Amino acid sequence: MRRGLPDDADLIASLENEIFLDESFNELTLRRAIEQGICWVEEKEGQLVAYILCLLDGPLLDIVRLGVRSPFEGQGIASRLLYKMLREYPDVMLCVRKKNHRALLLYLYVGFQVVGELESSWVMRRLSHHLRDELVPSGTSVARGPVRSLSG
Repeated sequence: MRRGLPDDADLIASLENEIFLDESFNELTLRRAIEQGICWVEEKEGQLVAYILCLLDGPLLDIVRLGVRSPFEGQGIASRLLYKMLREYPDVMLCVRKKNHRALLLYLYVGFQVVGELESSWVMRRLSHHLRDELVPSGTSVARGPVRSLSG
């Protein structure tokens, strides 16, 4: 796992197109978000396989995207990226599509609560007093089915 850089925007855009299809961010949008926010990526054998993209609003961290390339789902990569951010920023929010049951299970497992509702998404929040000390062990997946989108 390493910090995502603006120069990674083209690789992340390619992954976005694969994961989020018609709802993907373009390279310019991603580059700007990486410059303004926080991004971590996971690589395997020189290939970008996952990333998390977040923006800060004061002390509140907004997880904008979390994506894992299909062949690497179920290996605990999303959990590790998520825990990386939760350790550094205890007050976190995100939106998850109501139909994305796998992602919803992951967020509930790590202490997020539904605090609001949009037309097709749940608004979730995790406060610092909900922190858990344990990690999801490497290679463990807490959710079933494809994780597709946090923000869309």
